[in-house]
Amino acid sequence: MKNTEISIGGHSWEELQEDYESGRTPKHPDIPENTPYFEAREDLWKYCLKKCSLASGLYAEFGVGTGYSINWFAKRLHQKIIHGFDSFNGLPEDFTPWFLKGCFREDASKLSFENNVVIHPGMFEETLPKFSQEIVEEGVFSFVHIDSDLYSSAKTIFDTLGRAIVSGTVLVFDEYHSYVGWHLQGFKAFEEFCCERNMGYKWLGWSAFQAGFEMR
Repeated sequence: MKNTEISIGGHSWEELQEDYESGRTPKHPDIPENTPYFEAREDLWKYCLKKCSLASGLYAEFGVGTGYSINWFAKRLHQKIIHGFDSFNGLPEDFTPWFLKGCFREDASKLSFENNVVIHPGMFEETLPKFSQEIVEEGVFSFVHIDSDLYSSAKTIFDTLGRAIVSGTVLVFDEYHSYVGWHLQGFKAFEEFCCERNMGYKWLGWSAFQAGFEMR
C-alpha cells in the first residue's frame, strides 16, 4: 500500500520527490570517472568479493530478508562463515511510500540457509552489541553487505561495530543512491561514519542502486 504522507529525515515525501525530480537533489553522489558499472548487482557482488584482502577477516550481512543474497555470498566463500543479522519483523520504520514499516517481514523458520551462514535474529540494537563483545573485539571485517535500507539501521551498524571496519574492509550497500531520499539514508550514515573515524574509501563499483567501497 502506498502512503505519500510519510516523512524522511524531517522532510515530507512530496518535498523530497520534487527535489529529486527537479535535479535539486542529484540522482547519486559524485562517482569517480572510470568506476566500473555493473548491470546486475550480482556482478558487482562478485567483483567486490574478489577485492577482499583481509584473509582472516569476518564476513557479515545486515538485512537478510529472504536469504537470497547471504546464500549467494556463502556459496562463494568456500565454507568461510558469514554472519547474518535481521529481526525478520520487517522494516522498523517507513522507508518509502511503497516500503512502509513492517514491509519485508519474513517467517525465519521457513527460510533455508547454507551451512556456513550463522544467523543472529533480533533487532540490531539487541544483537550487534552482543556480537561486538563476543567476536568483533578479536577481529575485523573483511566484507560487509548492508541491506537494511534505513539511516537508523546503518547508523546502528557503524556506531556499534565501526571499530572493526578498517583499512581494507570491503563494504557493499544494496540501497545507496538513485532513489528519492537516498542522501538521507545509508549514504548519510556512511558519510558520518567516515567523518567521525577520519576514514576514506575507494569506489570499487556501482549498479542501479548499489555501491561497493574499499575502506582506506
